[in-house]
Amino acid sequence: MRCTHGAVALATEIHSGRFVPQIAYIDGLVIDRIRKAEAYLTENPIDGPIQAGDKVRIVDGPLAGLEGLASNARQKRIEVLIEMMGQRQWLRCDLDQIIKA
Repeated sequence: MRCTHGAVALATEIHSGRFVPQIAYIDGLVIDRIRKAEAYLTENPIDGPIQAGDKVRIVDGPLAGLEGLASNARQKRIEVLIEMMGQRQWLRCDLDQIIKA
């Protein structure tokens, strides 16, 4: 533990200039939230922001399930090039409606 940066401070307290070993307490709610976040990220990995040229899938709305290529990513909206009925179409989607495919 001496060589682990920060671990000594986490697991000990200083009393009268001496280190006294004491187990750190973490509330059960905090541990539950960490476990839920870890489970969510395991099932939904983050690959970074969507960029032009990325293959994406629409996950919300009437066109959910369609895949296309991302283009012109802006702050809240993105244009996606899809093929529908043999023709290429541009769609504007909210960023929360798509994921990387």
